[in-house]
Amino acid sequence: MQLPKNFQFSQKSLSDYVACKRLFRYRYYDQIEWPAIEIDPVNERERSMKLGAKFHKILQQFFLGLPRENIENHFTDEILNKWWRNFEVCLDEIRTKDDILIPEIRLSAPIKDQRIIAKLDLIVVKTDRRRIIFDWKTISRRPNKMFLINNMQTRVYPYLLTCAGDHVFPWNEFSPQHLEMVYWFAEHPGAPERIAYSEKQFQEDEKYLHGLVSEIYTLSKSNFVKTDNERHCAYCVYRSLCDRGIEAGKLEDLDELAFEETSVDREFDFDQIKEIEY
Repeated sequence: MQLPKNFQFSQKSLSDYVACKRLFRYRYYDQIEWPAIEIDPVNERERSMKLGAKFHKILQQFFLGLPRENIENHFTDEILNKWWRNFEVCLDEIRTKDDILIPEIRLSAPIKDQRIIAKLDLIVVKTDRRRIIFDWKTISRRPNKMFLINNMQTRVYPYLLTCAGDHVFPWNEFSPQHLEMVYWFAEHPGAPERIAYSEKQFQEDEKYLHGLVSEIYTLSKSNFVKTDNERHCAYCVYRSLCDRGIEAGKLEDLDELAFEETSVDREFDFDQIKEIEY
């Protein structure tokens, strides 16, 4: 099977494949648009996604230098205001005076005959050569540490930054042991998750990610099988196509199994962002 022209892998597409091979086939090979909702109630889901997108935009504007008063003048939602206040309390832990801040950066690297891409919320370059990837999460439930460590995003983002490190940081040497990824939760500001990186982890991630891509290209259409874990299906738009039910999963029942599919963080258009390739 051939992926569509100009297809590029991402942590989302690879997460979809790991969660369910059939989902990957429907979404990326067949490009099926299926008229089903992911989460019920849909209005609350849409509102959460829009708030998540607005919050990311607010932080992007802040780190690009927009004055706080200009940002705060545009708050129209109580939840956004709460997230912003939570962020302000933690700001000194996120960056110090002499840090270099690189918000909303797109990275790209080759993987087999394709490319893998990602957009990082914020890179903080410390004076002691450390680099920290910050990722803002506006989901209500905080996943546990092992889930975050094993999450595809945790593997893809540091891997890509390591690959592109000489391009992002041309002024001095960069290596994986200088890197850390931090998940910061707007609803749980005092409990970020910090995950250190290393040369060993980089080698493991490279082997794992290239292995996934190779596996995807070697599978025949019939081998893109449905997941055995039907809990995933409740939050999948293709559940009725697979005869796995017709009702969407409930927002209040959302758990870590649906983290990738239902994160309320924003959708983005890579074409609007400057790309750094490796």
